[in-house]
Amino acid sequence: MNSPKTPVESISQTEPPNTQTETQPEAQTQAKCPHGSPLAAHSPKHQTFETLRRQYQLILNAVGEGVYGLDLQGNVTFVNPAAAAMIDWEMEDLIGQSMH
Repeated sequence: MNSPKTPVESISQTEPPNTQTETQPEAQTQAKCPHGSPLAAHSPKHQTFETLRRQYQLILNAVGEGVYGLDLQGNVTFVNPAAAAMIDWEMEDLIGQSMH
């Protein structure tokens, strides 16, 4: 006589979901660098850098606090949407502006 499966046993014995989208061309599903080339075409070190850059960008965009970064001359190098909204500027317009 078979005993009923627990929820954990049922989940662990199922097939993993298909993570590839078969209806989209491969070029549309590849990660891309900011300059537009496929991430897979770069070195592993570059791929790691771009992955980390994207993760940090997602985190900064998600926080509700205003966050921005400056270079040594006091010019904005990055800004999140909350910081731009606080001073009623577009994010793209703040990049390169002096904040001193």
